[in-house]
Amino acid sequence: MMFVNGGNPVNQSPNSNLVAGALRQLEFVVVVDSFLTDTTDYAHLFLPTTTFLEEEDALVSWGHNILGGVNPAIEPVGESRSDLWIFQQLAERLGFGDDMAGHPRDWLKRILMPMQNQGVSVDTLMEGPIRCPVAPMVPFADKMFPTPSGRFEFIDAVEIAPRSDPNFPLTFVTNFSKKWLLSQMLETEHPKTASVRVGLEVAENSGIKNGEFARLRSVVGELRVEVLVDPRVGPGMVIMPVGTWMKRGGGANVITEDIMSNFGEMAAYGETRVCLEQIETRSPADDARTILSPQKVDLQTMQ
Repeated sequence: MMFVNGGNPVNQSPNSNLVAGALRQLEFVVVVDSFLTDTTDYAHLFLPTTTFLEEEDALVSWGHNILGGVNPAIEPVGESRSDLWIFQQLAERLGFGDDMAGHPRDWLKRILMPMQNQGVSVDTLMEGPIRCPVAPMVPFADKMFPTPSGRFEFIDAVEIAPRSDPNFPLTFVTNFSKKWLLSQMLETEHPKTASVRVGLEVAENSGIKNGEFARLRSVVGELRVEVLVDPRVGPGMVIMPVGTWMKRGGGANVITEDIMSNFGEMAAYGETRVCLEQIETRSPADDARTILSPQKVDLQTMQ
């Protein structure tokens, strides 16, 4: 069996169709989420959980050094329950309920005990954001770097050659959208069509004009996408925002190869090779569309 909590592995993992196939073979899949994601399509049991608007919690980030409290704004909607409540009920049935017992505030005090020792109490945190007392204002403020020279060293060469495949001449680049976080969006906010951006060179070599539909293909999958020509995109690149739903014709990771990175043993999301194949001609309505340019595009929505 598999218990999925706080994630959408079918949509967010490389080679999404392979992941979906693995889940399909399991006898029992439980998914805890606030929305019916691509992963919930393979769940035998779906447990609705609360959002941050309905629970007490605390947030930290790797993008800044601020600690923030989360206070509930509304009561849990419908039959939704917090992750903590779900795990506590499961612990009761498995015989170690006492180990998981406690109100959210009790658990926050346990987890944030290191901050308590630095003079930051949970009660104070829930009143407003606080700068993390153990986080530096800037990285390497002491100017001590973990390098052989002890100084900052610029990379001037890469020993490993980039992957290449004559059948898949383009590099597939996935980026975060400013309109949604990963795959978290409302169904009404989902783009009507999956789209990619390419530069002038790729468009010309592929014989695809702005607004035309094409087949984006890799060795592991393919998608039907609208091609948007953007002069700012570099040569040999196809850019697609990550997080669109497979059930709505999107899902960038349907294309992403399931390979390991050279360092860190992580998913190599940026190493997939793809090709673009024209599948449709433009409709008369598309003729009015123009190539994207910095003057005509809201830079806040472009990645």
